[in-house]
Formats: sequence, structure tokens, C-alpha cells
Amino acid sequence: MISSVTAFVRQVVQSHGRAPNLPDLFLRSAARRQNVIHLAIDLQRHFVGPAMQGTAWHVARNIAPAFNRLGIPTWWVYYRDPSEENVPEHRRTMDHRQAQGGLIDDVTPAPHDRFIRKEENSAFAVSNIDDLLGNDGRRILLVSGFNFHFCVLETICDARENGYLTVLLRDGTNFGPGPWGLTAEKTARKITKRDGIIATSGDALAALEYVPE
Repeated sequence: MISSVTAFVRQVVQSHGRAPNLPDLFLRSAARRQNVIHLAIDLQRHFVGPAMQGTAWHVARNIAPAFNRLGIPTWWVYYRDPSEENVPEHRRTMDHRQAQGGLIDDVTPAPHDRFIRKEENSAFAVSNIDDLLGNDGRRILLVSGFNFHFCVLETICDARENGYLTVLLRDGTNFGPGPWGLTAEKTARKITKRDGIIATSGDALAALEYVPE
């Protein structure tokens, strides 16, 4: 994993000789890295299909460790079926190791990472993430994970509604066609209409490297 992260970071540094092309608002706000968090949504076996495995590997083995290198933890957001409230407690799949097949094997949490359980599409619905972010002083959310057209989108929309600055990491999600005629462009417009930022993880990483603490 270390060699992979090193190669990823080296590639970012080589491709960005100056401040990346991100809005000034992000550059100003990210000046204090302790304001920033990386949310990785639903990297669970039941949701990561064959076409998404490469992207999921990239999130787990490149993106999350690269941000961690800058002191930015990842909060691994996972879905648990709320119908399990009616199942005897000893039979419930309560945590990230079991819910929806458990997190993919590539996920190796860092010491300051957290696991956040959700029970709807959005990470902000039926969870305590807003309180946790507030307690930690995190106002900038770098968002990756699955599915771009549903859980990732709804998390970003709710985050913007709650006043967070959001950056969708387009290389960290299934940024492409979805079901029912959904396209990346249509879903992306829902984000940009709410002043959400869309960038690559390399752009975000380079910005955080560039901005002095």
C-alpha cells in the first residue's frame, strides 16, 4: 500500500507545479487542514460491483491514505438496513464488518478514522454525522464512494443544505451513466446548482499540499 500511495502522491506533485484550478473559496477554507474530512460512502461488498472495483481500490488504497498523510482522516460511511431493528440483537449485522457484506477487503482504516452508520441514502439522514462533524470542527467534506447518482449525491446535497463546503472527488466514484437514463452530467448539475465543487482527488490533494497551514 505504501508504494502505491507514494506513486500516487508523486504523480500528483509532478502534474501540479502550482496551485490547482480549484475555487478560491476552497483554497482559503482549506488553509486549516483540521477543518477538512474525507467521507468514503458505502464501500461495501453488496454495493461495489465488478465495474466499480477498480475505483473502490483507488479510494481505499490511494485516496484515503494520501489524505491521511496530510493529517486528514477518512470517515467510512456504511449502510445498515433499518429493518434489522426488528431482528433479535444477537443476530443483527450492526457494524461495518458485517452490514451489507461488510466493507471491502482493501479498506485499511488509519488510527484516527471513524465508521459512521447510516440507514438511508444520505449520510446525514438517521445518523449523528452532523453532530460529530460539528464537534470536530470539520466544515469541508471531500466525498468519494458509491453510488454517485444516489447515496453520494444525496449526501452532498444534504451537506450543502447544512452549510458544508463539499468537493466531489470524481475519480473516487462511479462518475458515469446510471440507471433510468441518468448521466454523469445530469447528476453533476444537481451538485453544481448547489455550489458544490467537483474535482479530482489529485486536485484536492495538490491544493491541500499547496496551501500553507
